Amino acid sequence: MIAPGKTFSHKVLKRGTYEYFLGYELHATAKIIVKDVCIQNEGNTVPSLLEQFKSGILASDINCKQGLEVVLKSSNGNPACVTPEPKSN
Repeated sequence: MIAPGKTFSHKVLKRGTYEYFLGYELHATAKIIVKDVCIQNEGNTVPSLLEQFKSGILASDINCKQGLEVVLKSSNGNPACVTPEPKSN
């Protein structure tokens, strides 16, 4: 139970539907639908690929550091952050 005037927060790291209980007095539940996830750590930097992957973020939702692009390895589908090659004419 959260006391009046107090708050509660929880980081959600995966897309999905989350149900929660509103309280015994209300006898009700509610849903939160997370459609997109953006994570940052305390230094406002992008967490490492491994940190993101281990936290359960889908490979398709991995964020790479600036100047890098995410690719999925054909051998196992795991993500990798790589430097894009310039396109030749």
